[in-house]
Amino acid sequence: MPLKRSSIAWVDRIAQIPVSYLGIAGRIGRLSDRDPLALACILRKIASNVH
Repeated sequence: MPLKRSSIAWVDRIAQIPVSYLGIAGRIGRLSDRDPLALACILRKIASNVH
């Protein structure tokens, strides 16, 4: 079921998916140097939608 509103809980659930479950062990689950900035931008957008 698609989300009607952005949700921090949804982001949290994605972060908890085991790497082996995704099938690309060693690649997914590691942040690049740009990822923290991209994640901060996403979280700001989510937070701005919370009323």
